[in-house]
Amino acid sequence: MNQIRAVTSVSRTPELRYTQGGMPYMLIPTANVARPNGRGVAAYREVKLFGKRAEKLVEILKEGDAILVTGRLQHRTWQDQAGAKRQDLDVIAKDIRILNPDYFEITKDKKDQALLRDGENEVEIFGNLVADTKTAPTDTLIVTGRIAVNERYLDRNDQWQERTHFIDFEAFDEAAIALEPAKKGQGFYLRGPLVTNNFKNQQGQWRSKTFVKALTAYQGR
Repeated sequence: MNQIRAVTSVSRTPELRYTQGGMPYMLIPTANVARPNGRGVAAYREVKLFGKRAEKLVEILKEGDAILVTGRLQHRTWQDQAGAKRQDLDVIAKDIRILNPDYFEITKDKKDQALLRDGENEVEIFGNLVADTKTAPTDTLIVTGRIAVNERYLDRNDQWQERTHFIDFEAFDEAAIALEPAKKGQGFYLRGPLVTNNFKNQQGQWRSKTFVKALTAYQGR
């Protein structure tokens, strides 16, 4: 299991691009503040939609639209200009629906980008722990770890292939209790919002980390 659902806004004009193999995809900048009160920290995230629908939707979708995104998370690694290995989580859309904006409060942020308040942002994943979980040295119980989610898919030659997505998580409340302690290889179902934190590394460079804030956790069998 690997799925995400988000109700968000198109924060800037989407872009149509092409992969090296010529497949079209649309890059959609989004921004929302998730429930319950729409007054928390804004989440800015780029969503990718592949295929012919991207070519059609890019002519319709515009900044300020409210959209429903359903899709999955995809783990990606690359090397930066300094040769260091980097990684991130991409949101790959399976479907995008344009919603009636009258149901939402859509404002402008400090950079004049559209920001939807009282939105939704929920991830559901099931996989196996890559290593034993760790307990953060804080007054509140927070358990961290990484989970491997396997995905089977048909390639262009109609052959079944398999790839693994590595997804970091931080577990809170009841989910943290369920994951402390948990051992490498154990299977877990996790549910919660997708979060991105920005920070400076030891060299003073800005970096970001995207993870699932697990609020629900059940061990599998």
